[in-house]
Amino acid sequence: MKHVRLTEKDLFALYSLPEEDHYHLVKQSDTKIEAHDDKPGFIIRPFANESSVPNVLIRADLQLINPKIELNLRTSVRYTCSTQEAYLIKAQHYLEALHAERVNKLVLSRRIEQSYDASRLWYHFIKLKQTYPDVFVYLFCIPQVGVWLGATPETLLRWDTHQATTMALAGTQKGGYHGEWDGKNQAEHQAVVRYIADRLTAAEYTYEIGDRNIRLAGPVQHLCTPFTIKTTDKMMHLAEILHPTPAVCGAPIEQALPLIHQLEGYDRKYYTGYLGPVGIHDQHALFVNLRCMELGSDHMYLYVGGGFMKDSVLMDEWNETQIKGKTLLNILMDDH
Repeated sequence: MKHVRLTEKDLFALYSLPEEDHYHLVKQSDTKIEAHDDKPGFIIRPFANESSVPNVLIRADLQLINPKIELNLRTSVRYTCSTQEAYLIKAQHYLEALHAERVNKLVLSRRIEQSYDASRLWYHFIKLKQTYPDVFVYLFCIPQVGVWLGATPETLLRWDTHQATTMALAGTQKGGYHGEWDGKNQAEHQAVVRYIADRLTAAEYTYEIGDRNIRLAGPVQHLCTPFTIKTTDKMMHLAEILHPTPAVCGAPIEQALPLIHQLEGYDRKYYTGYLGPVGIHDQHALFVNLRCMELGSDHMYLYVGGGFMKDSVLMDEWNETQIKGKTLLNILMDDH
């Protein structure tokens, strides 16, 4: 078995696709940051073009399956995280914008800070893969930029030589809920379905919409509507057309995005961006970066968020972010 030692000076990604029983290492031989999509590699895109972090393509100079990994990663990242009171003030501003009909939906996110021992990163990558086998699990390092770990349930695009798939994933309840979904969650979900359908139609793609289902994601579950796209041409271009969807931004996008920059109050960086392998072992898969954390100097910073509609209840939205945070916290704070 190949043995690889990785530090914060290496540009690399470790990942496991949904339902895979193995993991991959993609490592670039140097640390030059590139964003070109014409080479096989691991793509990482931030939420917004105005982000302080770059678009990155980690070239697949080294590709290994199930190597023995030794991690020694350190960063100096440190943030001040907002309190519940600060979150609720922002949330009230969101509701005011919604009631003034400036937008139909807005997504508000925040960071959660927890003390963390970076020597546990490899153990937690494997633990996430074992605990959530049907989601995309990753760990990447961009020197001088950051180290991120995540387990995301949302596909932006997957494709092969025959077809492509995407999904509308929006609306949230606690895992195991079997009752009727309320109007707020159903409207939130339908906004994403309409957005994807409109974007695919405008770009002249032929597609089919599948049946809505429930997708479990750790301690929460979401409404999910799959889309099948009949062509696999220009998929990277389509990814840029679809991103960001109302599931992570709001609607209409053109009005929601500047409001988020104005009211949210911080740089999401790679949270709610997208990432994944393109052209590696014939894999072409991009996922929305949800349920993720950034490594700090002696802390981790979890990113969580939720969608606001006119009838949102502020404390319900706060509690939803608390529950979503448990997807990672239940793993990262349990070392047994």
